[in-house]
Amino acid sequence: MAALRYQAADRERRYKAPLGMILPAVSLILVGYTVYWTAWDTNSIVFLVALGGLALLAISRLYDRENNEP
Repeated sequence: MAALRYQAADRERRYKAPLGMILPAVSLILVGYTVYWTAWDTNSIVFLVALGGLALLAISRLYDRENNEP
């Protein structure tokens, strides 16, 4: 959200979130504390889920690329 504020500042938006520059910073800090304070068991599950999501994203992009070729 913060990156879009800078990269596409002149783009029209239907909704502009309040605290648009503070919310991403606070959420990054909270996620960092969550990873730091939880045990390895929780972190390993979160990391595995993230890797699974990355694999699904890669598969969907490959599938989309194959179907959209002329």
